Amino acid sequence: MKFRKKPVEIEAFQFTGGSNTDPSVPAWFVDAVLSGTVVASSDHIAIKTLEGVMRGEIGDWIIRGVKGEIYPCKPDVFAATYEAVNGSSPLAIEDVATERRRQVEQEGWTPQHDDREHEQGALACAGAAYALHAGHVVNPNRAGYFSPPPDFWPFDEEWWKPKNPRRDLVRAAALIIAEIERLDRKG
Repeated sequence: MKFRKKPVEIEAFQFTGGSNTDPSVPAWFVDAVLSGTVVASSDHIAIKTLEGVMRGEIGDWIIRGVKGEIYPCKPDVFAATYEAVNGSSPLAIEDVATERRRQVEQEGWTPQHDDREHEQGALACAGAAYALHAGHVVNPNRAGYFSPPPDFWPFDEEWWKPKNPRRDLVRAAALIIAEIERLDRKG
C-alpha cells in the first residue's frame, strides 16, 4: 500500500552552528535550548525526542513539527519534502505570536488575568524595559545588561529574566501586544 504525506505547515531553520543570539535562530529553538530539550555545541546539536536523542549537524534543517516536536532533517531530504509557504509571515512576527501564545498557555497570562492583575500600562512598561535592555546590550556605547531591572519595571524583580537581545525584543513585542489587546477590550 502507498501513502502520501498530508500537506502540513512546519517551522524550520537551517543550523549554522552559530550562537543562540543569532537573529536567524527562532525563539522556539532558544526556548528548547534553555529548557534542556536541545543541547547545542559549535558544530552539532543533540535533540531529546520521544524516539531518543537525535543529532543535528551544521547545514541540517531543524524542524518544529505540528505538535511542537523538534527534530533535525538532512538538507537533501528537506529539499525533497518541503517548500516555502507563500505569504508566510516573517520569522520575527511568527516568533512574537508564538511568545504571546506561550504567555497565555504556559504562564496563564490570559486576557482575564491581565485585566484583573495588572494596572493599566504595566505590560507596556514591561515590554519597554525588555526592548530598552536589548538596545543596551547590542549598542557598543551602552553599559550592557541591566541588573537589577530599570526603575520603571512594573513587577517584582524576580520576574526580570533577560535572555539575549533578539529573545528580549520578541518578549517586549508580545508584552506590548498584550497591552494593546487590553486597551482594545476596554474600548
